[in-house]
Amino acid sequence: MLMKGRSVMGEAIGLLKARWKILQSLNVGVNHAPQTIVACCVLHNLCQIARKPEPVIWKDPDEVGSPARVLETLALMVIVSTIAVRVDGNEFSHHKEVKILRHLKRLNKPPVKSIKSEDGDVIDCVPITNQPAFDHPLLKHHAIQMRPSFHPKSDSTYTKKEAKNITQVWHKAGECPNNTVPIRRTKKEDLLRPKSIESFGRKPHHSIPRTTTFDPTKGHQYALMSAMNETFYGTEVLINLWKPYVQVPEEFSLAQTWIVSGSGSSLNTIEAGWQVYPELYDDYNPRFFVYWTVENNKDQTGYFWQPVPPDGYSAVGLIVTTTAEKPPLDKIRCVRSDLTDQSEPDALIWESNGFSVSSSKPVNRGTQASSVCVGTFTSNPTLACLKNNKFDFSCMPSKVQIDALFKTYAPLIYFHKDEKYLPSSVNWFFSNGALLYKKGEESNPVPIEPNGSNLPQGEANDGLYWLDLPVASDTRKRVQGGDLQSMEVYLHIKPVYGGTLTDIAVWMFYPFNGPSRAKLKLATIPLGRIGEHIGDWEHFTLRISNFSGKLQRMYLSQHSKGSWIYPPEIEFQSGGNKPVAYASLNGHAMYAKPGLVLQGRDDVGIRNDTGKSEKVFDTAVRFRVVSAEYLKEVEEPAWLNYMRHWGPKIDYGREDEIRGVEKIVVGESLKSMFRSAVNGLPNEVFGEEGPTGPKLKRNWLGDED
Repeated sequence: MLMKGRSVMGEAIGLLKARWKILQSLNVGVNHAPQTIVACCVLHNLCQIARKPEPVIWKDPDEVGSPARVLETLALMVIVSTIAVRVDGNEFSHHKEVKILRHLKRLNKPPVKSIKSEDGDVIDCVPITNQPAFDHPLLKHHAIQMRPSFHPKSDSTYTKKEAKNITQVWHKAGECPNNTVPIRRTKKEDLLRPKSIESFGRKPHHSIPRTTTFDPTKGHQYALMSAMNETFYGTEVLINLWKPYVQVPEEFSLAQTWIVSGSGSSLNTIEAGWQVYPELYDDYNPRFFVYWTVENNKDQTGYFWQPVPPDGYSAVGLIVTTTAEKPPLDKIRCVRSDLTDQSEPDALIWESNGFSVSSSKPVNRGTQASSVCVGTFTSNPTLACLKNNKFDFSCMPSKVQIDALFKTYAPLIYFHKDEKYLPSSVNWFFSNGALLYKKGEESNPVPIEPNGSNLPQGEANDGLYWLDLPVASDTRKRVQGGDLQSMEVYLHIKPVYGGTLTDIAVWMFYPFNGPSRAKLKLATIPLGRIGEHIGDWEHFTLRISNFSGKLQRMYLSQHSKGSWIYPPEIEFQSGGNKPVAYASLNGHAMYAKPGLVLQGRDDVGIRNDTGKSEKVFDTAVRFRVVSAEYLKEVEEPAWLNYMRHWGPKIDYGREDEIRGVEKIVVGESLKSMFRSAVNGLPNEVFGEEGPTGPKLKRNWLGDED
């Protein structure tokens, strides 16, 4: 076994030396030899992925101490030293690594723009609605108030002095756009400096000065001015900024302003200023900071009480206290069981030490379900929700109100700059040569009327009919590309949660779905025809309260699945209520943020690339209500009741395409990860069979999830 391994290693080294002549003599010094070998290995893998021809294996002179033996020894040293680092415990355990990555993901929100500063920092411009503060349970679904609702009068005689603006180093490299906040990107090294990951960014309790006493022996020396026993609405301060010297990393020096409420265990503060703090920032530069206390500046124990209702009644909420004393009965309300229904957990709000709290949603959901979301949170076991026993559509919006609501919240859809397969209107697709095929009569396809009036109606999807692109190659290619100028979106209006909410499901049609691409570590590989199919229906849903008319959340479809996002997570158009969404390159899945979403793991999987470009559509410009079962004035178009496939079945040999990619993938582990990522994709992505229309999707009568 060792001889075989040595032989394989010899051939691998010979291949490397044939491609990279620097390895034939390796005159780079002992300190640089391992890095040189690793660099050549990485470059070799990239050449393999790019399908560059392999050179003839280079043969070394067979003598003791030859370059081949030296290179082989160094290569073994690189491998052994890598293993040794992992074994002796100097590298993180897998558990700690995962914990750090999870914490970094929570802290570093997806930016609209990133700025590399000359001092090494990366500043992320994060949408103001997605800043980390909104991760706090008390700020979930918080509506940002950009200006105060009132300006308190002041009898102060203070004259404001003009101050020179301080330019931070990163400002030299650019500025963040409007409606974003600049946040220094947290690095792995930042989390390793504190005593624990959990203590990162936290201020020690003893560092908060008291305004009435001073003891220099405690190690925290300060001078302050304070104003107390008044009503304060805010504070403003001019700071003379210096770069003070601190002797050890644990020391810090700061100048700041703060607002303080309470004292002792009830102390709360909001603080802002500049500080030099090597232990936190790993440098001695003055840095701007904002800090606030949480939960009276200390951790508290919470007690969750689930009521035990009498027979014939159900509990629909929990009671939370900060003491172990059982809450009095007058704090509890139960509801008659015939007015309730089953609920289940929805979105996770908070968890700690195996205990979790989630929002709740009814088990029975859909256009005919009468269950009502209470809006409370739940734990295990779950609580009941309410039920609307007089579900009569009386709270649903009229046609005029639907138009007004959609114009208010109609999203802007951005397509990738490289997108070649754009959407169109259904009428444009029909008018530009789309054909109706019938099984057994494939040689005689029928042109489709512009309004789809000659499409077979109703019945089941029996495989008897399907649609296809025009036959002529030039027309076929043109129709594949869609037509953004004709594009319109189609609205399905439906009641949810017992008619207390309205879902506006917004459907978009693409004549063609483009091929998929795979990401294999640093390389991007086209997947042949995998992902191609004719006729592609995508949608998003706006969920709106029938009581307030406010947008509660938005659903974005992503192949056969999707995700709900709440207003704080939505990117809105500047100064308005209209969300922004992004359609992925070729596959047209919908996402809330620009960038790459990878379907896979460990940097291997199927790419979903999105981004801003000049290819953009305002859905408020052209929309049409095509279905609202409770409104008699809404007439459904003929094409909506076409229940067969919107594209033909395509047999492009999926397995052959996968094997073709595997041939250029280096290493069995990478091949296995790639195949696992591809096999985990839904059938819709492979598109061997054309998709069906909106009415056959599960969310037409049911809920999105």
